[in-house]
Amino acid sequence: MWSPWYVQHKIYAGLRDAYRYTGTRAALDVEIKFAEWAESILSPLSDEQIQRMLATEFGGMNEVMADLYADTGDVRWLALAGKFHHAAIVDRLAEKKDILPGTHANTQIPKLYGALKVYLYTGNETEGRAAKYFWDEVTQHHTFATGGNSRNEYFGQPDRMTNMVDDARRDLQRL
Repeated sequence: MWSPWYVQHKIYAGLRDAYRYTGTRAALDVEIKFAEWAESILSPLSDEQIQRMLATEFGGMNEVMADLYADTGDVRWLALAGKFHHAAIVDRLAEKKDILPGTHANTQIPKLYGALKVYLYTGNETEGRAAKYFWDEVTQHHTFATGGNSRNEYFGQPDRMTNMVDDARRDLQRL
């Protein structure tokens, strides 16, 4: 599936890091221009359209927009970070519901890291509860002894890792 925001996240993160680690003001200026572009794309969309869009992998767009707020003090970037609040996932996790089985781990991890960043900068309790619950669920119920947490990038059932490991062992035996 096409994931344009996932790719954009990498560009924004590179610009953020160039600014933060080297002090290159030009990187921040370009990041702001890109954020203005994203804002112009998302502003006319309804909440329903945005939520449908968020069903596709979007990296940590909420993270980079929250960081842009931290770097500039401009609250419009917090509003843009809020456009990447995936209610179907974040709100359910904030309610302490383990909805992870069968979801794409590599999509959820940056999404919830972004929720954590929004919480750290704003104190938004929903984002904070979701991020904490996600961390607890993944580390306590979806992680292997080796540190992995998924098979083929998908979370399995909590506390049931055997079938995921056994399948992998069978795959190795075929080689």
